[in-house]
Amino acid sequence: MLPSIKKITSFLLASGLLCVAHGGPTIKVGSFVIPKLVEGRNAGTHVNVLREIEKRTGITCILEILPTKNTQQAFRDKVLDAYFPAVPQSTPDFAIKTEAYTPKRMYVYGLKDKPVITQVAELSGKTVGLISGYSYGEAISQAIKENKFTPSYFDLDTKCLNALLVGKVDYWVAEVSSGGKTIDVLIAKDKVSYDVNKPIAEIPIYFAFQPEKKAEAEAFSKAIIEMKKDGTMAKLLN
Repeated sequence: MLPSIKKITSFLLASGLLCVAHGGPTIKVGSFVIPKLVEGRNAGTHVNVLREIEKRTGITCILEILPTKNTQQAFRDKVLDAYFPAVPQSTPDFAIKTEAYTPKRMYVYGLKDKPVITQVAELSGKTVGLISGYSYGEAISQAIKENKFTPSYFDLDTKCLNALLVGKVDYWVAEVSSGGKTIDVLIAKDKVSYDVNKPIAEIPIYFAFQPEKKAEAEAFSKAIIEMKKDGTMAKLLN
């Protein structure tokens, strides 16, 4: 796996496809595609957060977009200096966590003729659409381990929603931004419902750094705190 990731980095650098800043240290940051949140090296609300932090800290961030599991493994193998969005469930113990820049709010989506679900316990006996390799929080993970409900895994939210629409799953769990965009893409707003005021899980999201990148992690945290105070974070994420 490592040679392929290094080849990707070399190719992007050689072809000039990486957009970087200058004047400070350079770090390799990994992420993975999430509709609306991470859609490319310079596209997505969370990528916009990274680029603003890059400006404020002077740290050059070489962003690599890989599949979710590959990103997490590359971080464990020390190929990446940092990755995002990171959550407690999948962050290695050795990692340094920055200040959280936003919570990940997960909702249960169902067909409009089905009961609205807002608690993990209410999923008991149901078949639930999930994204393979995605973190849904401790309560949902524990329910899966205890066989409280049957997970049905897909690689894209669009496939989860399609499965819901044709009755292959009873419910679908997704982060509110990617869930909303997926519903818009498939023009399913009049078919799907959820309780916007009651997320099934709320998980802190942050950047995970290698231990030797403590200074960079602290700089990121400082920038995140400043962005929250001056309103920039809210503007970038909305």
